[in-house]
Amino acid sequence: MALSTGLHTAWNFDQWTLGFKNEPGIFKTVIEHGYEGRTQLLGWVSYLCLMGLAAWLLYSSWKKNRTL
Repeated sequence: MALSTGLHTAWNFDQWTLGFKNEPGIFKTVIEHGYEGRTQLLGWVSYLCLMGLAAWLLYSSWKKNRTL
């Protein structure tokens, strides 16, 4: 539970920092007209890669530390 909450919080903080929420963050993201689709695709791909990496790390850690 703590891991999923932490990952979600970190992801939301990152989106706020880069200005992807509907309020200004530390940085202001400017997406030029015509690149909205690519930006959204990049966001989804990065999300899936990070979540896949986190799942793989958890699985490999569990597999390494389990006792029979």
